[in-house]
Amino acid sequence: MSGESASSTCEATTILPPVPDEIVRYPITGEEYGGRLFMFGKPDAENVVLLCGGYPDDQQVFVEMAARLAKEGNCFCGVACLVGYDSAADDRPWTSYRSQGYNFSEMTWSLRNAAKALREQSCNPKAKLTTIFHDWGSFIGAFYTHEALEEKDTLLSPDKIIYIDVMPMKLHPSCTQLKPAKRTTKEFITVHTYRYVFMAAHLIQRFLSQYLAAFFFLFVLTILSILGLVPSHPKDTARFTEKKVPLDRLIYMAFPYYHLAVQGAGKSYLPRLEETPVLYLYGADKSVQFHDDNLVNHLQEQKGCEVVAVNDTGHHLFLQKPDLCLSAIKRFILETRTTIKS
Repeated sequence: MSGESASSTCEATTILPPVPDEIVRYPITGEEYGGRLFMFGKPDAENVVLLCGGYPDDQQVFVEMAARLAKEGNCFCGVACLVGYDSAADDRPWTSYRSQGYNFSEMTWSLRNAAKALREQSCNPKAKLTTIFHDWGSFIGAFYTHEALEEKDTLLSPDKIIYIDVMPMKLHPSCTQLKPAKRTTKEFITVHTYRYVFMAAHLIQRFLSQYLAAFFFLFVLTILSILGLVPSHPKDTARFTEKKVPLDRLIYMAFPYYHLAVQGAGKSYLPRLEETPVLYLYGADKSVQFHDDNLVNHLQEQKGCEVVAVNDTGHHLFLQKPDLCLSAIKRFILETRTTIKS
């Protein structure tokens, strides 16, 4: 792993996001030091926290939370992003990524290397590891945590897991599976149409035309919005506008939707909850939820696990109500194992 100091110029009239204490490089698929891990806090902290977001975010989406966890919770935090999602424009513009994107195995391997880099930077071998995942980060994070736990990798196996607005749809294979909750016709159409629009746009841009993909993407999403078939909250729509991400990049980053259709959900499921507690936070006011209600009810019944519905928020609830989300996350991380374990 290699490290580099972080610096920033602050203007009096501009409020800038927190600056990492250090930026550590780690291997990603295809590049020896292509990943960037934003570090916050003291390496000797008793709690180590790995954060990873999803579509369409790079590390910046979690820097505020990581900085506050480091300061208010005395945690040593590392913020990663999914391979292909880092928008660094300095030495590695996003256009250098593979046009076909990355499959789930490659994304999982890269995220696991981020966790390894975080552990290597920590100087407390007894520190507990908590992982915080959002959106596609939750999906790939479930692959990573399953691998680490099944291999009994004590260094990389999380002691606790926090999923934000998206979590695996299945229990661990050792558990009796729950009957999926019934969805209304509108919910079913919304969830599946949304996924396939993103997948189709990515494939059109990859194999046919960037401009045709842009037209298709905007036209279909406009129609879906008019029909009320978009799952996001109005505040989430505003965030896409604020980010000002080029449309071709938004469409490129939809490659996980393609791999979901081809590979399926695979081993993306919850851990053994009696061994690894889970906190699930979600935005209560989206038109369609991304979780299964029966699974959420089951999670609430498990000792040490917790579910928090945050009102008046959507998909990016931790940005829309940061204080409330951070309070729940700190409480969950700082509880001792003896408190949450039977």
